[in-house]
Amino acid sequence: MTGQLREHRTQVAELSATVLRHDPRQALAQARERLTELSTRIHRSLDRTLKRAAVRVGGVDARLIALSPLAVLDRGYALVQSAEGTLIRSASQLVAGEQVTTRLADGTFTSNVDSISPEKGTDSRQG
Repeated sequence: MTGQLREHRTQVAELSATVLRHDPRQALAQARERLTELSTRIHRSLDRTLKRAAVRVGGVDARLIALSPLAVLDRGYALVQSAEGTLIRSASQLVAGEQVTTRLADGTFTSNVDSISPEKGTDSRQG
């Protein structure tokens, strides 16, 4: 009888362990842990992705500023346009007496062409 009782206790203990392994509360707790872990990983990944994107955008922004015609004007250059608004790239595009507009970094002014003196040795077909 004692042996049978011991055997039944062992069976009850094994069955209890089996029930506990399939306990939905335990499965739910494990699922919550996994969800927390995955959530943390995705947030870290998103942070890294956003930081990399911000660095790329900053680099592109810096290049755009450096290549901007306005940045060139800030360095002391000027843009000259004909009365029709065409960009003047060569002295050969000008005619004495013509009115041109010059754009600087901080504004524009209008002037009249009195004379034209092309540089010697330059190709007048550039414009």
